[in-house]
Amino acid sequence: MPFTGVPIITPVNDRACRITGVSLPLSGTGTLGFSGSGADIEFPPSFLASSYAYQGGTVDLSQCLEVNINPGLAVGAFTNLQPSVEFSGALIGTNPLTFRITITNTNTAEPTQPLSILISHLGGGKVSQPSRIAP
Repeated sequence: MPFTGVPIITPVNDRACRITGVSLPLSGTGTLGFSGSGADIEFPPSFLASSYAYQGGTVDLSQCLEVNINPGLAVGAFTNLQPSVEFSGALIGTNPLTFRITITNTNTAEPTQPLSILISHLGGGKVSQPSRIAP
């Protein structure tokens, strides 16, 4: 069973987005994917991620995307957060439509609490709004 709730998708920049407003039922599984992919929740079209060359090899999307899942409630309010994260589909290229991030609630007795999911691309390529350090 996919995510429950209404996803609120907030672009942070062209290499990061935050998803809130959803949870997973007990033993439930939900998928995340790029815009147009048909996943349960799709990243905004402005979100860019691509594999890239590094030191003679290729860093694929499973290695350069970070999935950070946090509880949406106050600490201790509801402590059954037991997610599992898996990457599948095409891992090479820019925003491949078959790419999926699958999040599973491994708790067989309770749904998750509301989730805050941050997806970030960790390297390679250009970010349109880079951080700057003053001289």
